[in-house]
Amino acid sequence: MNLQKYEKLRDKFEGLSFESNFSTINKTLYYFSYLGNVFLILFSYFFLKTVTDTIPTLFTGQAVSFSIFIVLFMTGYELFKRFAIEQLFQNWFLNKKATITFLAGTLVCIALTVGSFYLSVKGSHRLIDGTKTQVAVNDTLINTKVTQLQTRYDISTSTAQKQFDNITSLINKLVDASSTQSRTLTKAEQKNISKWELQLTTIKLEKAKLDSTFKSDKNIIVTGTNTAASDVTENKENNLAFLLLTFFLEILIIAGVGFNGYYGVSSYDQMKTLMRTEKYQKLTNNLVMLRVFYHNGSKSDGDICPPTNKFTSVAKSQIPNLRGLDVVNFLNILSELQITQSKNKKSKVFAVSYDKALALLQDEKIKI
Repeated sequence: MNLQKYEKLRDKFEGLSFESNFSTINKTLYYFSYLGNVFLILFSYFFLKTVTDTIPTLFTGQAVSFSIFIVLFMTGYELFKRFAIEQLFQNWFLNKKATITFLAGTLVCIALTVGSFYLSVKGSHRLIDGTKTQVAVNDTLINTKVTQLQTRYDISTSTAQKQFDNITSLINKLVDASSTQSRTLTKAEQKNISKWELQLTTIKLEKAKLDSTFKSDKNIIVTGTNTAASDVTENKENNLAFLLLTFFLEILIIAGVGFNGYYGVSSYDQMKTLMRTEKYQKLTNNLVMLRVFYHNGSKSDGDICPPTNKFTSVAKSQIPNLRGLDVVNFLNILSELQITQSKNKKSKVFAVSYDKALALLQDEKIKI
């Protein structure tokens, strides 16, 4: 196995395994849960906006002011809910017992979640109800249009029929008069009958056109009515979809914030356990000695290092039970990391700044 690959695997499974392995999941859930808060604020806005719209106008710009207030109020509400849920989970994972404080916090979190869920569901219903109202209004308009179309058609066909009957009556009178008198039609009478028959043909064509136009227009209106009916059915299905979506968003927020609380407590417990090991105690001692060695960070690269005896004396005053071997090992580490360099046989100088030395020394603690 490649040595570098082995060291990466060792760091993953033997080091801060929980903190490093679940860091990505924690960040994804935590920040993704904010998306849930945004949608809940949006849904709640539609409900609260309909309530504020019923208030009589008291001042100019009232609608805009109420809209801004609703957004700010719901934003604060959702942030407070997140804080309360996170504190509840942290309290449980730290103490792992149902205290009075924990039970009270649980009731508060439940109340906040139920309130948010209620406002969001009602807001989503307002979206659906608004669409249904629009569909109902459309149906009324459609029925009105059908009635108006039928009325115009009846009037037009009735007028055409009267004209047709009148002309037919005139033709019949001339024909009956010639039959009674036992004579043939005169040229003038034949000319009139030809003119009237042409008018009858024109009236028939107009009636046919009226029938075709009426059926076409009515079919368009009926098609619109069917579309509106299908919209109502679809909106009923959307009602359930919004309900499930709101429930999912609440679960997403609880999961994201709750896991973040669990992640923080677990990471702390793991770090506390690791800090009690011998290697981490050595690291802590080395960091303290580094601060002493650099005179609280005042030394910079190129400065002369303090004498070993003086440094050992000051370091032992800062760290109880510090052994001389620990000081020797610390100075050897500084040389290996090229934090210090020999100037001559009796003295050494700082090769890097304090911040750089601190970073190099902390990198050594990864091998746990």
